[in-house]
Amino acid sequence: MADSEYVEDLPEPADPSLKNGHKLVLFQRIPIELRIQEEGQPSQVGKMIEVDCKLLAFYRSKNLLEVRLELTSEADMFFNYSHFLNADNFRGTQQEHKLLVNLTDYPDMLERLLTSCANKPQEFISIFTMRRNGWARLDFVQNLKCKFLELLTCDFIISKQDEIRENVMYRYEHAKWEFAMETKRVKEVTKFVKHNCPSVLQKVVPKKVAKVT
Repeated sequence: MADSEYVEDLPEPADPSLKNGHKLVLFQRIPIELRIQEEGQPSQVGKMIEVDCKLLAFYRSKNLLEVRLELTSEADMFFNYSHFLNADNFRGTQQEHKLLVNLTDYPDMLERLLTSCANKPQEFISIFTMRRNGWARLDFVQNLKCKFLELLTCDFIISKQDEIRENVMYRYEHAKWEFAMETKRVKEVTKFVKHNCPSVLQKVVPKKVAKVT
């Protein structure tokens, strides 16, 4: 491919999750057991998939107004769910799930749980149960060997079609941007080695590639 086909100064695509002023708190990939629950039936044991968790917070004058947790997966580009709590609906969720934290501390709680699921997947388990009506829930469970302790339940709703399309396009454009940046770095390293250690370049890179400037 000709060098002119690479756009070396391509700007990084804007994340649509941040367009309304949200701040990225954590991006973490964790293993999740994916289940489907039919109406009136218990959920069945599902399959394990890797899910990208994007934890976001919206502040105004240093006051936390909303917490969002977005779930996507590289295994299914159209898998896209969101959990959000704000000052209006947090109290109801706090009472329903018996949360011992307030909204201000909620992002830290989610961050600790997501990090634990990523670093200690045998001890900290996450189960995502989907319903046909678009709602779902994410259960964080700790395996204490003698019993399973339920830590937190988060309610999710499937994202709107236009939001899913926007996210898919962003991930595609971001992958192109990452490839362009890696190509640029490889060319810079190749050029440096060629001018400073040409004998090394000839040994590790085919002659045709070594001509790249």
